[in-house]
Amino acid sequence: MSLETVRGSTHSWLDNSRVASTVDFPLHFAPYAATTGFGDCNVWAPLPFHYALVERFSRADLVPQLDRLAARATRLPSKDRWPYDAEMLLLHPGAARIRHPAQWAGRRQYPVVDWALLVDRWPRPRLYASVRGGSTAVPHSHLDLLSFHLVAGGKHFIESDTIHEYLDTTFSERRWELFETTPAAKNTLLVNGVGVTRGMLATSVGLVVIDSVRLPYPGRVEARFHTPARIRRGRHRLALTLDGRRLQVAFASNVAADVFLANTAATSPAEGRRVFRWCTLTRAHTQVVFATLFSAAADRATVRLDLSADGVNLTVAVGGCTLDFALGTDLLPRATP
Repeated sequence: MSLETVRGSTHSWLDNSRVASTVDFPLHFAPYAATTGFGDCNVWAPLPFHYALVERFSRADLVPQLDRLAARATRLPSKDRWPYDAEMLLLHPGAARIRHPAQWAGRRQYPVVDWALLVDRWPRPRLYASVRGGSTAVPHSHLDLLSFHLVAGGKHFIESDTIHEYLDTTFSERRWELFETTPAAKNTLLVNGVGVTRGMLATSVGLVVIDSVRLPYPGRVEARFHTPARIRRGRHRLALTLDGRRLQVAFASNVAADVFLANTAATSPAEGRRVFRWCTLTRAHTQVVFATLFSAAADRATVRLDLSADGVNLTVAVGGCTLDFALGTDLLPRATP
């Protein structure tokens, strides 16, 4: 943008639609100032130059989101705020030029990095999930493919342990020994103690995480989730409470399984996160399917699954609303007669 100002002409790179989409990217992974990206130092707050980008790409509809996040920001580039505040005053477009953002719901996926988000509405979702795809062979990555974050009622209920400081080991050949880089520190599926893949289904009553595993030999399967919330346990269900907000978690499985609670032990000196683990009770199975329902509804939420030769039949019920889903063996929706 400085070159454009000096030359008085448009820079070809800034006419690229993919460059323009970078204005949305950080906002899509910071709902309610809950940073829901992946990798090292997973924090983000608006800086003055973000307003300059909004101006350059004629995206005044993003200013209200930037303003809300800037007001909540706890991490600024310096303890001395005056340069930050001065640049904010200089680059903010002003209230007269703000536009209301377009409302949308559903899924957004960013190619190449292959991160995605699922929302019931945007820009102020009631239920939000971000999902990690792509490759771990990139700088600052963790072993976290198909891990996810979940925000409900503006609260970050499901989050991962991540690296917040760089040590001598962080970029050494022993990086993958650091707990925060491993699948065990993520919201993911573990088979015989190591991470594999999963599927997700966004419904009108909540988010369902579906894990399907086929093994050549009997083994153990676990779906692991990290939360800062208080946990109250029932039979195959949990109630999470965070800053006055409540989230229900219900579980189903085709084999005997149960919920177990634990705490992490971070590399840095800090209190560990609470962990709930949906685990098979034995290592006697070669085919395991888990379903985990997250619902912010006030009514009781349940999930049930049945296996068939064609795949998985899933029933989700919240209060008087019941939804049935027929999924193929690839966990994609299948046509029903």
